[in-house]
Amino acid sequence: RYQEKGYAREALEAFSGYAFRNLGLRRLEASFFLDNASSEKLVKKSGFVYQYSRTCNVTRKPERVYFLDNPQSR
Repeated sequence: RYQEKGYAREALEAFSGYAFRNLGLRRLEASFFLDNASSEKLVKKSGFVYQYSRTCNVTRKPERVYFLDNPQSR
């Protein structure tokens, strides 16, 4: 009932802004299992860029890794 309403994107962008402004982080990483298309769509819309794929050490499932660089640290 909360899907496709933009809540996750709003939360992710608020977190990203806080992490960059208040914590001074230079980069955020998002990783998710390959079969989670909703997460991939979310991070792409929020400006994250694909970096590489890997296998999760715990579940042994394939996952994708995206990064978002702090725009102030360029």
